[in-house]
Amino acid sequence: MLDSLFVRNFRLFKKLEIERLSRVNLIVGKNNSGKSCFLEAVRIYMSNASPNVLFELISQRNELWELDIQDEEQNIHDYENPLRYLFYGYHLPRAGDEGIQIGLLQDIQSNLCVRTQLYQIISSEDGRRIHIIPQQEIPNIDANLVGGVALEIEKGELKRLLPLDELIRPSRIGVSRNRFLSYSLEIKENIQIVPAGGMSESRISLLWDNINLTDLEDEVINCLKLINGYVKGVALVGSEQARTKYRIPIIRLEQSSERLPLKSMGDGMTRLFHLILALANAKDGTLLVDEFENGLHWSVLPKVWDTVFKLSERLNVQVFATTHSRDCIQGFKRAWEQNQSLGSFHRLDPDPENGAKSISYSLETLSDALDMDVEVR
Repeated sequence: MLDSLFVRNFRLFKKLEIERLSRVNLIVGKNNSGKSCFLEAVRIYMSNASPNVLFELISQRNELWELDIQDEEQNIHDYENPLRYLFYGYHLPRAGDEGIQIGLLQDIQSNLCVRTQLYQIISSEDGRRIHIIPQQEIPNIDANLVGGVALEIEKGELKRLLPLDELIRPSRIGVSRNRFLSYSLEIKENIQIVPAGGMSESRISLLWDNINLTDLEDEVINCLKLINGYVKGVALVGSEQARTKYRIPIIRLEQSSERLPLKSMGDGMTRLFHLILALANAKDGTLLVDEFENGLHWSVLPKVWDTVFKLSERLNVQVFATTHSRDCIQGFKRAWEQNQSLGSFHRLDPDPENGAKSISYSLETLSDALDMDVEVR
């Protein structure tokens, strides 16, 4: 579990330090203050910068747009690699320069580092091997001997190279992004994500199957009762031919024999289902929630937060969530008061020098700010 966070040279963060993180963490701030970047940084750290994750992050933000508009004859080297968007200033650092660092404030050895390196492929009697060119040798190296530019991913004893020219346009005949993804790193951490717009149907199907006919299924049903106390059961239905793509959640109410699509019960029920389903699947791992309050009425938010606090402790899950909503903050504060050792609250503000800065609130200072109607979002 992360007890602090240090981020350097990632997205809009030139440097960000958060001294204290807890079991359940709520992050607030204005638009473009870094809330989503914060969630991305946590995800990259927990996944050991898995290239699958890196690719998904730039894809979600439409940062592959240059790849998609190039004509078929244009070479990949005629434009900048889209992975540059992950770095501060939107440019890849020069080979050997300081890159992205994400880790704990008090444990430098645990930091994840992502930097660019020049490499060579050296052939010998023993076979071929990759040689990273030391920074001091770069000015004197023959350009013809350089194999290419790569991202070097390092965390503790883990070190992997991701050649940048492996990220190529999928529309090119006979070539796919599978070559880029083939440099995957094992994700040992259980990471569940609830985007602002909710999870995909295929993701929901997978998560439901993971907990179906277990005690965690009962947790999901009990949580849905926070909005409708008559919920009796949940199932996912769909055609066998498209099982992971078209299955949809339906519910049964106690006073009716009718089976209803969950979405017919409103956005709040759907959002709550996504939240609690992801939390139930995050056992011994991490849950990331963007815009926690989406679709949820203010009156139910304290009960939802109380469920998140209690279930995350029981399942050993660390939760990171963002919000724009004062009602969501009020609900979080009420649940935090009942679970004082488990929560932390942080506001991100723009900072001209470092891109963003974090202001941390204790339960007492947050309560005082809300009571005095001080803006904390």
